[in-house]
Amino acid sequence: MLGGLAGAAVGVVAGLLLGRVLGRLEPPSVARRRLRIEHDLPVAIDLLVACAIAGLPVMTALPTVASAVGGPLGARLDELDARWRLGGSAVDAWEQLATEPGLQRLGTAMARTHRSGAPLVATLTRLAVDVRRERRSRMLEAARSVGVRAAGPMAACFLPAFMLIGVVPTVIGGFRHLGL
Repeated sequence: MLGGLAGAAVGVVAGLLLGRVLGRLEPPSVARRRLRIEHDLPVAIDLLVACAIAGLPVMTALPTVASAVGGPLGARLDELDARWRLGGSAVDAWEQLATEPGLQRLGTAMARTHRSGAPLVATLTRLAVDVRRERRSRMLEAARSVGVRAAGPMAACFLPAFMLIGVVPTVIGGFRHLGL
C-alpha cells in the first residue's frame, strides 16, 4: 500500500512491534509445564502434610512425594532434595524453589517454617486450601470469558449469513416494489 521509503519505514516499525509482541508470548511447552505444576501442586502439598502428620520429616519425605507426583513438579522437588542432600541448607533449598513461577508460595512458606519453627501441618494445610481456591477461581474466570471470546468469531460467521438471508432480499424486494 505504501511504496518507497515510507513503506520501508512502516514495515520496519511494524516488524519491530510484532517481534516484541510475539516475544512476550509464552511458548507452549512452558505453558504446559506451568499448568501441570499448577495442577499437581495441591496434591504434593497434601502428601507433604500426610507425611508430616505421620511423623516423617519433610526433607526425608521429599523424594517419596516427588516420585508420587511425577512430572515437572516431581522433577523440581527431586532437584530440591538433591541440593539438600549435597549439603545445602533446607532454607536455601526452599528459597531457591520460591524463585520458580508457580512455586513461590510453597517455597516461601516452607523456608519460613524451617527458619521460624512454625507449625508445618497448619501452614501447609492452609496453603493447599489457598492454592485450590485460586485455581478454582482462575478456572471459573476462564469459563466465564469463553462467551466473550466466542462473540467475535460467531459474529464473523452469522453477520454475512444474516445480511445475505435477511437484509439483501428485503432491499431487493424494496427496489422491485419501486419498479427499479
